[in-house]
Order: sequence, then structure tokens, then C-alpha cells
Amino acid sequence: MFFSTDGSSNMSTCLETNDVLSTEPRFHGSPECRINAALGQKQGRLPGVTEATLQRYYEHLAVHLSFPFAARYPEPAGLHSEVLRSVTVIGIRKPTGNSILATRAGIVARAATGAGEIELPLADLEVDAHSPNYELVEDYWYWFWNWQ
Repeated sequence: MFFSTDGSSNMSTCLETNDVLSTEPRFHGSPECRINAALGQKQGRLPGVTEATLQRYYEHLAVHLSFPFAARYPEPAGLHSEVLRSVTVIGIRKPTGNSILATRAGIVARAATGAGEIELPLADLEVDAHSPNYELVEDYWYWFWNWQ
């Protein structure tokens, strides 16, 4: 199942939502503070990537990401090279019920290309720094790759 919405949340602690679509960051504080808040924690060490924490992060992103949005992903173009391809992200998929697969792939984005739709790991996407979704995707990437 895919979910896309642009609603707001009543998250507390380090988060302050911005109901107006802008290129300014939506949340304030350090990445660790924003990530802890996204995962429902007040402070402390960031938790590892588990099926439960991925589910909580998915719920946070489903509420705060604005769809559709432009992104790029690296596509292999040879043995030691890659090409950045442009896509339009139209939704995200709940982490799978298989805990090993979920913690390896993380949250999956559904994206439109000129040739149709594809699914890509959200942590593999690059979002323009001026996008209102930039900080959300970067924080997720930072947590997903560093706490596996």
C-alpha cells in the first residue's frame, strides 16, 4: 500500500511544523533531534534500524512529505560508473513485513519516469536542497545508512 499526503502533525519536542509550503526547513534542531522526534523519542541515542523503527519513520514521512516531488537516483551505467536519473516521487510504501528485507531496503518510494513507474529505496534518492522535502529525505538517509 502506498501513502501520500501533505498533512501536518502535532509532533512535539524538537519539531516545529510549518503549514505554509516553502523552501525553508520544516523542522528545527539538529538532525539527531529531528530523527528522534520522527521516531517518537524525546532525546538520547538514535535507535537502530528495525522493522518497528522503520514503521515509525514511515508514519512520520507519510504525514510530512509533500507529493509529488522531484528527485534523482543513481543508475549503474557500466562497471564503474553511474548516471543520475530524474524521477517524480508520487508516494512511499510501508516497510514490508519481512524484517530482514525491510531493514535492508528500508522505506521504498514509488516514482514516475518517462517510461512508467518504478520503486526505489528512499535512502537512494537525492532531493534538491531547495525542496521542502530535502531535510526530511536527508534525515531519513542519514539515520538509515548510519544505524543499520
